[in-house]
Amino acid sequence: MNLMNFLLILAVSMAVSWGTPALEFEEVPPSSEASASESWKSTTEVPGLDETYKVQTAKESNSITPQENIISPHEFVETEALQPYKGCYKDNTHGKRDLPVKKGSGKTKDACESACVGYKYFGRQWSGECYCGNSYGSQGKSSGCKCHESNIGGNKNCVYRNPMEIRVKFKARKAKEKKGKDRERKAKATKREARQKRTLLEVRAKEKKGKAREKKAKAKEKKAKAKEKKAKEKAKKKRKLLAMKAKERKGKAREKKAKAKEKKAKRIRKVLETRSKTRKKKAEKFRKKRKKERVAKDKRKKERAAKAVKRAAKKEADKKEAMKKGLYKGCYKDNTHGKRDLPVKKGSGKTKDACESACVGYKYFGRQWSGECYCGNSYGSQGKSSGCKCHESNIGGNKNCVYRNRMEIRLKNERKAKEKKAKREKKDVWGVNRYGIFYRAGVKGHWKKISSYKLKQVSVSGNHVWGVSESGTVFYRAGVKGRWKRIPRAKLKQVSVSGNHVWGVNRYGIYYRAGVKGHWKKISSYKLKQVSVSGNHVWGVSESGTVFYRAGVKGRWKRIPRAKLKQVSVSGNHVWGVNRYGIYYRAGVKGHWKKISSYKLKQVSVSGNHVWGISKSGLVFYRAGVRGFWKRLRSIPSVTAANNDHPKSRKMSQVSVSFPAGSTSRRTSRRRSRRRRRRRINWAKRRECYKGCRKLQYRKRRKCYKTCRRKH
Repeated sequence: MNLMNFLLILAVSMAVSWGTPALEFEEVPPSSEASASESWKSTTEVPGLDETYKVQTAKESNSITPQENIISPHEFVETEALQPYKGCYKDNTHGKRDLPVKKGSGKTKDACESACVGYKYFGRQWSGECYCGNSYGSQGKSSGCKCHESNIGGNKNCVYRNPMEIRVKFKARKAKEKKGKDRERKAKATKREARQKRTLLEVRAKEKKGKAREKKAKAKEKKAKAKEKKAKEKAKKKRKLLAMKAKERKGKAREKKAKAKEKKAKRIRKVLETRSKTRKKKAEKFRKKRKKERVAKDKRKKERAAKAVKRAAKKEADKKEAMKKGLYKGCYKDNTHGKRDLPVKKGSGKTKDACESACVGYKYFGRQWSGECYCGNSYGSQGKSSGCKCHESNIGGNKNCVYRNRMEIRLKNERKAKEKKAKREKKDVWGVNRYGIFYRAGVKGHWKKISSYKLKQVSVSGNHVWGVSESGTVFYRAGVKGRWKRIPRAKLKQVSVSGNHVWGVNRYGIYYRAGVKGHWKKISSYKLKQVSVSGNHVWGVSESGTVFYRAGVKGRWKRIPRAKLKQVSVSGNHVWGVNRYGIYYRAGVKGHWKKISSYKLKQVSVSGNHVWGISKSGLVFYRAGVRGFWKRLRSIPSVTAANNDHPKSRKMSQVSVSFPAGSTSRRTSRRRSRRRRRRRINWAKRRECYKGCRKLQYRKRRKCYKTCRRKH
């Protein structure tokens, strides 16, 4: 609403307050301005609107009574009474009416307005013909309408907005609003009354409850005070009684202590007296015993020394006799029916020693005639003879002096020693993958396929090979030359061997077996995923990675802290383990875990100072103890018969190692050899050698020192 409208509203309100009658709004067309100025005594112009309006006072208006036309300023602005005249519009073109409803003829403006109640617009033409409608201007605008004269004009309407229809609507809306407000007021009043009632009831209930609580609290306080008084009285009585009893007890205890002290003192005196006597007696007995023992020891030593001398003399004599008896077998017939007792002839004119050296490779040799030499592995097929002159130049014809060949015995002993050494230095490495089971003789050896058995895990100790299949069946094999043998009554996940001790695990617990001939025995119900054995040392790993230790069958499981491992391997006092962070070492139960390297291995196997491992991709690695370095063992497919490396043995899923107890790596053997050399140094000879070098010049002197070190 703009400023001019606001001023107009002010003027109307002031007129109403001073008792002026209600105002009527009527548009004055431009043609009839003069006549309007004559008939209306007082007019006011309202600028700022689209058209100019005249406000006529109610005194000179005969058509509307003052009481009917009273409108409040608010109603006056809200309605469209400010613009009742809409203009001059065409009518009855092509037989159609712009305002369709006709309400008679010869009607004034006010009569037409009251007749058209219920329609938005009304219009007048000719001599007061009245038309009504809810829309106008469908046939276009016109001109020359004489709205205030008796003959307005033909086929053109003076169109007005019907204020009666607006008032009716406005009053109905106001009535509805009043009813709604009355209802709201009544609802609010009822709500207030209900709230007040509730609050009053709540307050009264709270007051009642508060009074009841106060009464109860007072009653409780009274009871508590009474109880406290009674308790205090009882406590006082008890204290007095206890104090009396305590005094009595203390007096009795003092008397008892005094008596006990007296008795103790008497006992101590008696004991000391008896002890002194017994000590003296014992000391004398001990001295006599010591003397007797010393004499007996001396006698024993002398007797032992004499016996040792006699034994040594006897041994030497027995050896000589055995050599004489054992080497010379006797005089045996030869060349009966054209056959030789010792078939191989090695020449003639040979001495006993020459014939012995000539018959190397044969067990026995014999001489006849003038030194004819014969060899063989058996004798006496033609019977015994007599008259052999073994120490003369002509022994005799067709009869042999037969001897045992010492050279062959030596060679045999050497062969046995070599075999023993080979057994001692035997280094077994077994591995499995999806193609079968493979064997390798240490680091220098080559992979050799043993069988096509599908085992998921294998464990080796000396000549004992144990394995587990995918289904959990346990198998045994006696070394490379043996055959696989099924071990019944066991379904295991994993097995570990050390000598005659076999340990295994499954989901039900841990089992033990004393070699092939033993029986499976359940040791405990611990749930371990892997176990490793070395003699009496048993190490295991649980599913969560916790490490456990057990001292043999009779021991108990002990948790090893500060380690989460996937797998563990033991050899004597050497414990190796792996997890996703690297490889770890521990020197027995009393040691501590030490990270060796960050290599990612899935499995490791240890035997003495030899450590073998397998990566996730199946590659095989070797390491010589803690101080060594990881070395990848490359595998080449076999091309010639000389190379036994199997083509399918390039990658392993699991490996197990068994090296002899005394076997060491090259490095350790070198260190030991150096230590031995150091021990053998003859310092006296070295000093003498240095004295001879001092006379020489600087360079020659240095060379001389080096030679002295090498020699001594």
